[in-house]
Amino acid sequence: MELEAEAPPGTGAVVTGPVRGTLHLANTDSGIAVRGTLLVRLELECGRCLKIFEDTIEIEVNEICALRQVDDPEAYAESEDEPSQIPILSGDELDLTELVRQLIAMNLPLRPLCRDDCPGLCLRCGKDLNEGPCECSKPEPDSRWAALKNLKF
Repeated sequence: MELEAEAPPGTGAVVTGPVRGTLHLANTDSGIAVRGTLLVRLELECGRCLKIFEDTIEIEVNEICALRQVDDPEAYAESEDEPSQIPILSGDELDLTELVRQLIAMNLPLRPLCRDDCPGLCLRCGKDLNEGPCECSKPEPDSRWAALKNLKF
């Protein structure tokens, strides 16, 4: 199935467009196997320079979901002989909302970067080093580490 839908609330992210992807559903002995790929456009804050930027994350989906009602609290209980599975029934229809919500939340980047070589902020004055060097003087090295200058590798 082709998916293009609004992101469910509760992902922990600002989603700036529809969730798109292709999912293949197959009946198994223990539920419904969901496999495919999702693309999610997010608004993120750079972990170095703190600027807001947009990026698309690609999520590989490979889950076994339970044929239980999503609004039944017991459907989320885990037992020793059966691992926890996300329920996907809403009445008589399959509802992948909770699955998509959890996948987005689990695949958010831990420390997003606006670009791989982002220099971040100056530790002394806080200037964004993406805009050029700051006017801070270089700090003098700690004299306790001076002996390490003479090490040769």
